[in-house]
Amino acid sequence: MKRLAFFCVVMMFSVGCDQTSATDQFEGPIASREDVLGPGITELWCNYLADPLWSERDAYDAAHMLMIPLEYSYAFDNPTLKGCFADYVDRLEKAVKADKVDLGRLNWLQHLHLVARYLVLEDDVDAAGWVLDEFNRYWSAEPAWLWGREPFAGISERIEWKLATTNDVLERSYYNVIFDEDYFAMTLGLDLYGLFSRAGKLGECGLGCAQAKEFFLRVFTERVEWQGDGWLIDVGRWDDHRDFAYSRYYRQPVSMDGEPLPPQPLEDAVIDSSHAHRYPSWLRSAELSIGKETGLILRLQDGLVHQFLSEVLAPNQGTIPLLNNYMDGHNGWFRWKYASHKGVLQGYGPYGLSGTFAFGWWALLGDERVSYQYERLIDSFPLSSSELSVYSDTSTRRRHPLVETRWSNGMMESLAQMSARISEKF
Repeated sequence: MKRLAFFCVVMMFSVGCDQTSATDQFEGPIASREDVLGPGITELWCNYLADPLWSERDAYDAAHMLMIPLEYSYAFDNPTLKGCFADYVDRLEKAVKADKVDLGRLNWLQHLHLVARYLVLEDDVDAAGWVLDEFNRYWSAEPAWLWGREPFAGISERIEWKLATTNDVLERSYYNVIFDEDYFAMTLGLDLYGLFSRAGKLGECGLGCAQAKEFFLRVFTERVEWQGDGWLIDVGRWDDHRDFAYSRYYRQPVSMDGEPLPPQPLEDAVIDSSHAHRYPSWLRSAELSIGKETGLILRLQDGLVHQFLSEVLAPNQGTIPLLNNYMDGHNGWFRWKYASHKGVLQGYGPYGLSGTFAFGWWALLGDERVSYQYERLIDSFPLSSSELSVYSDTSTRRRHPLVETRWSNGMMESLAQMSARISEKF
């Protein structure tokens, strides 16, 4: 945010500049409206769900794209969309039992996060057996990798080691970071803990569910650093990771002669705002599972709202919300020369991670000030080519045809509409 004036001068797209703070932009509650999804848009999402999205190509995108439609379908009781999710989960269960799902660990855990949310919202413990089997497999039976050492016996053992190990005994500080696989596994256990507990069947969930709950609470107690009313997590543990090696640069790290410049990482590095957009959903899992047991979850949600509005969300620069690249408000390069990002930019420059906002997960914090930012995004559709250059990521991955055309076929616009509404129900 401190570099707003510089950004206004050097950025090549025109979205306007207004240095009003993100919090000051809030103009009051969003007026309640009827279901924003007309038949055509509901059919679009159902057509997407009709495909086997558990493929290597589609599973990652689907887990991101479908969380808000799932939450919305229950918040506003859209029976057609709920039916499409039910059919999807039923077909996925059959595919798993027929051994027809073969995904990498992270993609599968993130997809299971979506499935578990469906089971929790549906309150269907009877259909959760296969998900519990998958959780137990990753939690304690299947080897869990980590840089610089032999694999652990499971994700639970890896998390336990991280919580017990200090950085001063490690070759690299990031070996000790709690990363996305850990969070998805813990929240999967949390989802199941709450589901089985409400049904009076907690014993059937096993020790893994209780351990996942314990680890989740420990991580968000021991690893969080409060910064006034906001918070950061795992501060400094990303310092020597290659994704953050050029985070001091606010221009492309290439000299006037076209030569690459040396790495310049920030000290006390924090997670990027793209990966961090999952925290609202992880905390949502905790809210639905154990929110009534402890005030910690509500405090974390409120603190994350504050951190987002005060440090991550850039002051109003026109029609589309822009995000700083890092959760502490820094806005340097992320993943310069990363393997899946080719072309001129080869990574994410200032504000380059803003597109993750459009998935809607920040709305899961249930705050009207965040919802207001989705109202702003709604008003921007159709996005101009310069705005799309900010919000469309540079990944070269193959994608589902509907995802390829998501900015023009109604998917992203309807995501913004749903995201603007769901805080009314939380």
